[in-house]
Amino acid sequence: MVELKKTSYKHKKMAILSDREYTCIQHTTRNKTDLCNELLDPMTYKGCAFYNEFNNKTISTFQAAESRGLAPLWDIEDLVTIGKKEGSCPYFAARSLAEEADIIICPYRYIISTDIRESLQIDLKGQVIILDDAHGVEQNSKYASSTSFREDHLQIVKIECEKLVEVKLDGNHEAYKILCLFVTRMLEFLGSVDLIHENVGNPTHIRMSSFWTGPELAELLSIHSMDKSLCEAFINACDTAISDMNKAKEESRFRKLIKPVISSATKKELDHLVFTVRMINLINYTNDYRACVSETIVNDLVTPYSSKWLPTEQHTRILQLFSMNSGVVFEPLAQNARSVILASGSLSPMETYQGELRTSFPNVLKTRHVVPKEQVYATCIPYGPSKLILRGICSNMNTWSYQDEIGRVLLDICESMPHGILCFFSSHDVMHKHVERWRSTSIFDKISNVKPVFFEPECETNLVPMLAKYCYVIRRTSAKKVGNVTGALLLAVFGGKVAEGVYFRDNEARCVVAIGMPYPGNQNYIIRLKMAYNDKNIKNGFLKGSDWFSIQAFRALNQALERCLRHVHDWGALLLIDDRFLQDEYKQNLSEWIKTMWVNPTEYTLKKDLEHFVARQKMRDAKQPGISN
Repeated sequence: MVELKKTSYKHKKMAILSDREYTCIQHTTRNKTDLCNELLDPMTYKGCAFYNEFNNKTISTFQAAESRGLAPLWDIEDLVTIGKKEGSCPYFAARSLAEEADIIICPYRYIISTDIRESLQIDLKGQVIILDDAHGVEQNSKYASSTSFREDHLQIVKIECEKLVEVKLDGNHEAYKILCLFVTRMLEFLGSVDLIHENVGNPTHIRMSSFWTGPELAELLSIHSMDKSLCEAFINACDTAISDMNKAKEESRFRKLIKPVISSATKKELDHLVFTVRMINLINYTNDYRACVSETIVNDLVTPYSSKWLPTEQHTRILQLFSMNSGVVFEPLAQNARSVILASGSLSPMETYQGELRTSFPNVLKTRHVVPKEQVYATCIPYGPSKLILRGICSNMNTWSYQDEIGRVLLDICESMPHGILCFFSSHDVMHKHVERWRSTSIFDKISNVKPVFFEPECETNLVPMLAKYCYVIRRTSAKKVGNVTGALLLAVFGGKVAEGVYFRDNEARCVVAIGMPYPGNQNYIIRLKMAYNDKNIKNGFLKGSDWFSIQAFRALNQALERCLRHVHDWGALLLIDDRFLQDEYKQNLSEWIKTMWVNPTEYTLKKDLEHFVARQKMRDAKQPGISN
């Protein structure tokens, strides 16, 4: 909102779409999306006190909302405050306001995901789409065009549809019979597949089938009596059932007597089935898919709407449909829009976007960072104080000599750089191996003496409390050190929340340290499938599989390095611990703004160089009073 206020568009009507977790005003510890679906499910007859026939229009237009105090440029918290005051749902109010708005701000998965777009009734025809932080658009598009469904969930769908067949007496009776028939045959197919491969790469997926292409899966379904004509009939039947459900949901808000319909949980499963059937039968996209059946260990909820987990693990089969091509969802989106703008400080390397997204980007702008070059120290550290060459490949990283040298370099950094330091590893496993070694020597204690060490948790729910403690230490030591403590060290992983989803400002991140290269695990079967797919489709504009593989690593690296510098008065150090960055082929894949600030290393004088750099920045800050740290 701060930036929008600076533009000539500040007088335009705007709306913000967000998850229910931020806008639902129900008091609950449960997942608010699940709770909302349960309350509005016409078959539960519960209803929501904040969204019914009496209050659903209270703040759902700009005239109504502004008359109750909503500013022309508003934030989510503003709408939630008014929603609580008026007893009216901010989540659905925001959706209604979006229908009137000239500018809509939302998470970009709302734009990329066909399901979410249709659910929120977002029409992109002729629109200008700006995707900020778009470095993840390729991966998010592949995720949005992939799906899966579970055998045990389909069993519930089958039971529900069978009950509806028994009670349906109107003209839609045949549609529910088709749903039963198709789901029954899909269950028979899942049970018949031979699971011949042990999946050592994923402990929750015990055994797997062979992988099939889209056409191969379509042929297998046809063999199991799910030919193209039945698939089309199934899609039409789903449309009928979902239409019945939506009508019932609307009528239930007005306390009308409704006929039995499918539940929200069943609708979700049918959506996954329909997507699968459509994609493998579409001539334009069927070859862009790979599929398999696996046996999976699940810990499940007692019921779809319960907040309680079953105490025992159960096994079920799951059909997974993997998209190999981001363009499956992105190409139609781009063709429908007037313009699509991808914006990010870490789009580099940019070679993949046109091929992967099946979209031409004729205009490319690469700019310098707003932070002046003299306020940044960016370099690689090819070897440590013991002159040991540092190359973060697996055979080196597992040795004590490498781990010890990394520890010594990190100690030098911690003793030279004040305030917050972020240090990224390729995985949690690699991070823990290094820390375990440092704990067995004196290195960890020496680091902790000047920088208390924090760790990015593997469980996302523990992230916020950890960051609160980290930032508390930074604030406490910002003016002057406390004892020997000059700040804090946060150890994290490339591609994690710290690297890609957390905003660090000023003293919270004065230095980013990158250890090695975050190559994705090439033992991961999806990575192997994707590389093989690219090799097969080079003629269609895709990069060679090995080139695509490398670019994923550089994109994750560039995103992590971007944690450090946020505004024109900011300053910080970017330190890449790996001798491969002496090579031009590695440096050229760094973000453009990093390359313009790069300092080529000479001797190992890291501690002295950092101390001189920090002294210059402190002197500059002293001459500019009022700059926030």
